[in-house]
Amino acid sequence: EAFVRVSVDSAINESQTSGRWFGHYLSTLGYRSDTWGQWLQELEEEIMSLRTGLPKEEPYPFLPGRHCAQCRYRDMGQKKGCWADHQEASDSISDSLSRMHIFELPGHGNETLVQDGVLFVDQLESDPAADLPSAFTIPWRREEQIRQETQHPKAIQEALLHQTLEQLQKLPRPFHFLDFEAVGFPIPQREGDRIYDPVLFQYSCHTWDGDSSSDSISLSHTGWLDEEGVTDPEAVLVDHLVSNPALQKGTIIHFSPFEPQHLRKIAKRWRKEGPPKGFEQANDSLQAWMAKKGGRNFVDCLTLVRDGYHHARMHGKLGLKPLIGSLLTSKEATEPITRLSEEQMGFPGEWLLEGGYEKSPVSDGETAMHTYLMIRMAQKSGLKEVSRASLTHPTESHAELIQQMKQYCALDTFAMYLAFHHWLRVGEITVY
Repeated sequence: EAFVRVSVDSAINESQTSGRWFGHYLSTLGYRSDTWGQWLQELEEEIMSLRTGLPKEEPYPFLPGRHCAQCRYRDMGQKKGCWADHQEASDSISDSLSRMHIFELPGHGNETLVQDGVLFVDQLESDPAADLPSAFTIPWRREEQIRQETQHPKAIQEALLHQTLEQLQKLPRPFHFLDFEAVGFPIPQREGDRIYDPVLFQYSCHTWDGDSSSDSISLSHTGWLDEEGVTDPEAVLVDHLVSNPALQKGTIIHFSPFEPQHLRKIAKRWRKEGPPKGFEQANDSLQAWMAKKGGRNFVDCLTLVRDGYHHARMHGKLGLKPLIGSLLTSKEATEPITRLSEEQMGFPGEWLLEGGYEKSPVSDGETAMHTYLMIRMAQKSGLKEVSRASLTHPTESHAELIQQMKQYCALDTFAMYLAFHHWLRVGEITVY
């Protein structure tokens, strides 16, 4: 019975969130959005009727673990889920959703704490604050997060280590902030590919001269998106990227190793098998970019954040969204937004000032991938419009979806620019 109840909860949640993607696929096959909406409503009613028929005496099991760090109930903030239903969690405070639980802490030892009856971080005692380390390790971030949650007077609000600032200052200018979007196909699109091998279909790049003291900001944006469903989107993307005169000098900044790793993979394949017909010059440029000696200089922004930057509003997380979320709380960090045009940023500036990624209809890589697949499928089916989520959103044209994808990708690269601009402007800092 407990298993059935958990399964029903999951099914309802999927029908309200991930289930919308099934609606996308139905719409591309020619189904009317109102038919899909009626079908989903009937499905939810059937699930609810099944749920009401179950006995309610025994609650479903409360088994806290690492999976709790990604709890969709807590992420949505609309349903309490098992944490609020559990006696120990609900008795200690009325709203357990507002507290950081143990499994949101980085590092090891969380399972042992739960066995000792500790469910929330504010139940722990914080260690005295120590001097700043030479690099922010996971154990340091763990202890610092405990200091934050227990309101320790020496909890650090923001810190940029001297070593990280020194590294930034030595990097060759200009800076090119690069981000790729990729899709994995269940049926390989090229000979030699495995199932779900990533295929690039979009990139965004912001270029900045690196001068944080100038009154005028030298920032430009470029990018490419497979809007027409070309035969080999990766080849066209690489050609567009490596042939851009503005990108031939300076440092390429990315967030995670994916960008340089995938470019090396393409370069290796073209070196072994030869480039696609018509892309010989692009291959020459790519091989020069990825050469071990004399190639382009790539720097991982994630490594810089992990080793040298801390902000309390990131809550111990190291992703690009927590990073930009922390910067948006600072008037000084967001000041460049007010001086830049939409053309320079690639999206409306008020998006960041009013809520960050939440303002973007395409708000993460998974959504971008699904949107791209929807457009491709709709193009093959001859449809002019695609239903985004038939229960709550109107049908949108290809042009609207394409614009949203471009703006989302630009958000990622602009976020890296904003971080670099902030770091170089404030310098080495420690704010308690």
